Amino acid sequence: KSGDQGDQWNEEFVDLSSFTGSVEFKITAYVGDDGSGVQYWGDIAIDNFEVRESPSCVKPTNVVISNLTANSADFTWTPGGNETAWNIEYGAAGFTLGSGTSTTASTTSYSATGLNSQTDYEFYVQADCGNGDLSFWQGPISFTTPPSCGDNFGPYCYGGGAYTVLQPLFLIQVILLVLALLLVKQKLAMTT
Repeated sequence: KSGDQGDQWNEEFVDLSSFTGSVEFKITAYVGDDGSGVQYWGDIAIDNFEVRESPSCVKPTNVVISNLTANSADFTWTPGGNETAWNIEYGAAGFTLGSGTSTTASTTSYSATGLNSQTDYEFYVQADCGNGDLSFWQGPISFTTPPSCGDNFGPYCYGGGAYTVLQPLFLIQVILLVLALLLVKQKLAMTT
């Protein structure tokens, strides 16, 4: 890969099955130029580099979270190969695989429901290629559910997933402003 990969770890698989004989690897990093003559220095980190036989069942990639609400979240992913079944597991952040909520899917999407508001969660998905051939798990994909209406002081809601947080300091400021306006109004009334 080349170019800005963002501030994240990227897992990369390279299929070498079309090569025969010896294969050489080269990893390079260099000083770049942003096009205006300004040079920048990036960092590079390579971790867990290995050459091994490709798994027969490749794990899904590109997991995307959408429609995140106080009690649900939708997930989509890209299949690792031609599989048509997936194992899914999710739970509170830090849970151990095998102890979370487990289910299966036959499409590349899943809606998790019954979540608790203001909670950190982790999501995993695994390809099931049939006959007991399973991929490695993809994850954890971390997310946090937002507060629901009424979770904080103030029962006001303005739409699906919306909430209002009224802080005590803000309330005091509003009260002081109202009192100041009343005093100004009273002084004006006394001078006329």
